[in-house]
Amino acid sequence: MDGSETRDKAQAPAVSVVVPVRNEQGNIGPLVDEIAAALAGRWPFEIVYVNDGSSDGTGDELMQLMASRPYLRQLKHAVSCGQSAAVREFGKMLVRDHQNVRAQGRDLAKSLNVTPTPPRDFALATAHVDAMKSLESQRGAAFDRAFLQHEVDFHNAVIDAVTNTLLPAIQNAQVKELVTKVAPAFVAHRDAAQNLLNQQK
Repeated sequence: MDGSETRDKAQAPAVSVVVPVRNEQGNIGPLVDEIAAALAGRWPFEIVYVNDGSSDGTGDELMQLMASRPYLRQLKHAVSCGQSAAVREFGKMLVRDHQNVRAQGRDLAKSLNVTPTPPRDFALATAHVDAMKSLESQRGAAFDRAFLQHEVDFHNAVIDAVTNTLLPAIQNAQVKELVTKVAPAFVAHRDAAQNLLNQQK
């Protein structure tokens, strides 16, 4: 993989949104700006487009966008590596960002001298575990579609829970600030998964 990169050297990104793309000339700018609007002012972030061997003007459009958007990067496959490679990149991004959020939560709990306790019978967590188990029997494109659909549905449920249940119930100002800060990343993850899923159809 070779790459053209632009990033803000002054501050390492806390969130990386990976968006696989192939032959999407003309459709890139709106999604880039939507993701950036969701994250701007919340976290240092980067948006990484994995250009999977596009044969149209996708690469040139990304280069033009990168000139005015220092958070945007492009990684280019010389030839198409298939959808599974793009989905793996997305999965790696989820792991990295979720680890970052958990670390911030642990640090805040330590500063407040409290012990985080997961709620009993947490329906979202149970559904997530069940979905992961169901994916074990899937392979190839079927796995990609099932995984991405789950990520879209799961993040929609998380966004709804955070917006309508969690945030209104939080009393501690520092906890509310952290949740408000990380919430846009859920939207960015959902949108990236949906974009990938749309490419599967």
